[in-house]
Amino acid sequence: MSLVATVSIMGFTDFAATKPDKTVDEATLRAVIILKIIHLVNWPSSFDKEIHFCSAGNSKAILQLHRFQGKKITQENAQIRFLDDDSEEMCHIQILGANVPPEELLRKVAPLLVICDSCDNSGNIAAVELVKDRDHIRFILDPEKAQQNNIQFKVSLLELAQSVKGHNGR
Repeated sequence: MSLVATVSIMGFTDFAATKPDKTVDEATLRAVIILKIIHLVNWPSSFDKEIHFCSAGNSKAILQLHRFQGKKITQENAQIRFLDDDSEEMCHIQILGANVPPEELLRKVAPLLVICDSCDNSGNIAAVELVKDRDHIRFILDPEKAQQNNIQFKVSLLELAQSVKGHNGR
């Protein structure tokens, strides 16, 4: 299945074509959205040289995100590094996919930002939830959940969200 996307706002030209009507597969689009979210978050401290990713469940975006392992993705030149499941290092961003066993929901060292990519977020554990709406991928933000880890969403990210929990009744 292909989704029509305007990826130019996202700023990731490796995935985007120069024509705005270029179709992009769903997994790639989800990965691009996650990478852009990283740029539109005020983190509690700057990353040294690496942004640690961890995952649980069946995320549609995770294979595409692995393509960026070792590549510089922030203005501070931080690189993505995926942690092993048994790692006790700090996980900065946890991607939760579908069918996550409850014991995998929380790591030994809690992540700073949890992103739900096709997971069941009924327990409200994720600060960002990617949702499919017909042929669009959108996201829902939970600023209160993010603030629990001293993370704030930039205004430009809030404006792009489909909805913001706890904001004007949404």
